[in-house]
Amino acid sequence: MEAVFGSLSPWADDSMSEVTPQPSTLRAGDTWYWLVTLADYPATDWTLNYYLRGAQDISFAGTAEGSDHKINVAATTTAGYTAGTYAWQAVIKHKTDGRVYLIAEGTLEVRPNLETVTGTYDGRSTTKKILDAVTACLLGTATKEEARMQIYGRSLERRTLDELENLKARYEALYRTEQIREGQQPPSPVLVKFAD
Repeated sequence: MEAVFGSLSPWADDSMSEVTPQPSTLRAGDTWYWLVTLADYPATDWTLNYYLRGAQDISFAGTAEGSDHKINVAATTTAGYTAGTYAWQAVIKHKTDGRVYLIAEGTLEVRPNLETVTGTYDGRSTTKKILDAVTACLLGTATKEEARMQIYGRSLERRTLDELENLKARYEALYRTEQIREGQQPPSPVLVKFAD
């Protein structure tokens, strides 16, 4: 759980503590557990809520552990979650006066529990599946399933060549980031030139 679970909202006060390291990938069937420290929003007065939207709607709230927000979603609960890429938001709510603030947002991958998967399993991430489908469409080798894949509400088969090229570039970058995050590829070197 080394990846940072998003960034702070641009509306948040700069003096607010950062969101502590949290997972960028989670597995259905695992206990989801982490602590979030928000100095300006202690758990004694505030409740931290997470909203995930993707293959299904998922919501859960933290509980107080001192002034920290403890996220603890039982394995029996997450076992029912559908694998896929989810958009998420972390929202802080005051317990008495009703104030609500978005403190962080991003995307995460919920991976399947292989213990419960039966039959054929495609272990590629959602990002890799999309990249492969876009590439196949560009090469003219896409299966019907790949050509009908919906990205941002439109199937790949209804996209122009330019749109497919743009999607390919975007998903190549996302896939590279995914590989770096998982330690499968080193980050790109930074080249520096010193002037005389």
